[in-house]
Amino acid sequence: MYGRAIADSNTASEAVDAASQCLRNLCAATVFAFFRYDRNRDLLTCQYASGDKDAMLTGLSIAMGTRVTGWTAATRRPSINANAALDLANLADFFDPPLRSVLCVPMTDGDQVIGVFTAYSHKSEGFSESQTYAFEQIAAALSRRLRLVSEVDPSRQLVFHPRSR
Repeated sequence: MYGRAIADSNTASEAVDAASQCLRNLCAATVFAFFRYDRNRDLLTCQYASGDKDAMLTGLSIAMGTRVTGWTAATRRPSINANAALDLANLADFFDPPLRSVLCVPMTDGDQVIGVFTAYSHKSEGFSESQTYAFEQIAAALSRRLRLVSEVDPSRQLVFHPRSR
């Protein structure tokens, strides 16, 4: 079911939204974020955040190996129920309700890290071990789709055409 919604998406943001919708039915997460890894800068940058109505996370960068999201990318291991403030610092308190726990799963393409799919919950222990497995499966489907879709939303592309004389 979730695989079809992710596979049918036309853009990366649609794919992340489809993955988030599937996971909202399984857990108490209120915000889902896709952090894309930039090898040149050794940073993970939030490209899409579902449930973040004020876009506070979009553009947020985390160095590889730091915070919860960066640790997940560096070790390629999920992190479950860490305090959201360890990932977002005081930004976690700006959400309503405030974010209290985080679940991060690495996203890979072969042996390369492409990013981290992170979920935030307003509950202190918002995630279970069984939910981690579901997140890993959905993150794998999301990784496959993100390899195939444009990083740029086609509806927001600016195209210059030469003037006819």
